[in-house]
Amino acid sequence: TGEQYFKFYDNKTTKVQVLQELTRLLSVNEAKDYPHELLKQINHRQKMGQMIFSDSIVVPHPALPVGISTKIAVALIPKGMRWDEEKNIRFVFLISPSYIENKEITMMTKAIVKLVDCLSFQEKILAKPTFTNFSKLFLQLM
Repeated sequence: TGEQYFKFYDNKTTKVQVLQELTRLLSVNEAKDYPHELLKQINHRQKMGQMIFSDSIVVPHPALPVGISTKIAVALIPKGMRWDEEKNIRFVFLISPSYIENKEITMMTKAIVKLVDCLSFQEKILAKPTFTNFSKLFLQLM
């Protein structure tokens, strides 16, 4: 995840706003209809099952891959936001797998799962919600 796929929210935000903004970040070098298709597939996937990993981490992803390359966008929301029934989501990892190949995705998913269990890492990331701090700490989980 590069800095161009990273977003920090200092104020209140909504699920729709976060999904639209992260999708926009991921649409670079993708087909023109990528944002529309990605959001459509995420909505489809959400009807099939839960995307919430914990009370502070949500991992939206499409039912079917729509991107040329695998990308992950990250949103940090230290003050928390509402996501369906959860009221204090502070990490959003929007995963857009490639329809070609997905080598890196397993590594990223394992790191996200570790982050779920590591509340001290969550606190350290949110205490200083910069891309540099996030990537330094998140890489330690990989």
